[in-house]
Amino acid sequence: FGPVTGLKGKIHFTDLLNLVSAPDQQVTVAEINPGIAVTDGVIRYTLLPDQKLAVAGGKWPFSGGTLTLEPTVLDMGQPVARRLTFRIDSLDAATFVQHLDFKNIAVTGKFDGVLPIVFDSRGGRIENGALKVRPGGGTLSYVGDVTNAELGRVARIAFDALKSMRYQQLTIELNGDLDGEIVSKVRFDGTNDHPEESAKSGGIIGRILAPVTRLPFRFNITITAPFRGLVNSAQTFIDPSIVLRNTAAGSTPVTPAAPTSIQPR
Repeated sequence: FGPVTGLKGKIHFTDLLNLVSAPDQQVTVAEINPGIAVTDGVIRYTLLPDQKLAVAGGKWPFSGGTLTLEPTVLDMGQPVARRLTFRIDSLDAATFVQHLDFKNIAVTGKFDGVLPIVFDSRGGRIENGALKVRPGGGTLSYVGDVTNAELGRVARIAFDALKSMRYQQLTIELNGDLDGEIVSKVRFDGTNDHPEESAKSGGIIGRILAPVTRLPFRFNITITAPFRGLVNSAQTFIDPSIVLRNTAAGSTPVTPAAPTSIQPR
């Protein structure tokens, strides 16, 4: 699942021959890094007869929120599927972006989600993972510079909207192999908070497009990347202008649906 450092703990065995422990053992983990470092974790467990491991739970602080491993029993003696479910609560988008040191991007919003992971003879994979913004949504602002020559008309409209976007809904779906490719589907709806900024900075074209950027936009983005490469692809989650530039240039590292305006609700 990733490099582990600083694993510490003591085990009180009640049956050393069969490797059975007393209930509620505990280990601390300085860091697990599957691509994004998660630090200062605590895992509680019990070693059961017949080579079974009962996980009572685990918890890590994570980008202003918490990452929690749900209770489960793992059969370590049989070639069966082993399932771990991680829950993400109150992840702060601004803290997450700051942690990844992304430039030219400002994001707000609180996210909750679940990451079910299955390990079997085929390896490990995420099945039906999802992150969703909490009610109230958040804001997204891309302040980098892209010249008009890099964008087509539709892409320019969407790019201008991203300069100050308020979104009410944002979901990220995750599926795929940990040692292969993860397919991530990102969807969010939003409107430009300050269309007048597009008018000021975009000259005549900006003044023409400003009324259009007031309309709601829906972005659908699909990203396929190795699991540990998703840290780099995570910038696309919160910087869809990358998709707009790639589309305008004719390259297809990700495959987004064309941003289209939708009717206000």
